[in-house]
Amino acid sequence: MLFKQATLSSPISAYAFVSARLLGLSKRPLSIYLQDDSGPFPQPHPQSKVSPHNRIDHITSHGLFRGLTGPGLQPTTIRFSNHAISRLDSLSISEEWIEMPDLFPFFQDIVGTPTLLSIFGPSIFRVYPTFAEDIFHYDKLFPRYATGLPRSIMRKEYAFRDRLVKRIMDWYAYARENFDVSESDGDGDGDPVWGSALMKHRQDTILKVDNHDDEALARLDLGLAWA
Repeated sequence: MLFKQATLSSPISAYAFVSARLLGLSKRPLSIYLQDDSGPFPQPHPQSKVSPHNRIDHITSHGLFRGLTGPGLQPTTIRFSNHAISRLDSLSISEEWIEMPDLFPFFQDIVGTPTLLSIFGPSIFRVYPTFAEDIFHYDKLFPRYATGLPRSIMRKEYAFRDRLVKRIMDWYAYARENFDVSESDGDGDGDPVWGSALMKHRQDTILKVDNHDDEALARLDLGLAWA
């Protein structure tokens, strides 16, 4: 019964709302989400007339499912573990108690940054050194974006989000210029430029969807980084 209800079997409506309200996706790319009635599954709904390259629901769902679940998640998990252990080792933790005024920055550094590194890779941190810090600041602002207040009221918040999107776009330009397939990781999933196969998949598919350009994808990748 669940999959007979389109609004329950597909997250596309919620995804469109988040993309527009919280990530600032413009109306042109957003229209593709609103028109996509093909569903998230490999075979489109028989009554759908959406072109294969515009099946944004399936393209997004398939990429995330393949990259963040099951066997596809294992290489990312290994990279995360290596990054987390390396950061712990750098702290020279001993048996002595260390007082911290706020434990959140500790987890941000030990868990949050390795998570971003394992998916986005190290090159984005070369282009955008404060990427992790800005993502966590964006997280604090997230409830304000949900209100949908106009830019005239939330000028600083929208300007900060726009700068974040622009820096992600700068990383795209750097990655395209410096990507070398011969430098791919031995696990076949990651590389030092794109980070993971998930990010490369999004470049190779979402940018082919009508009305989607670097800015649109950067806003969607901002959502991925926040999530």
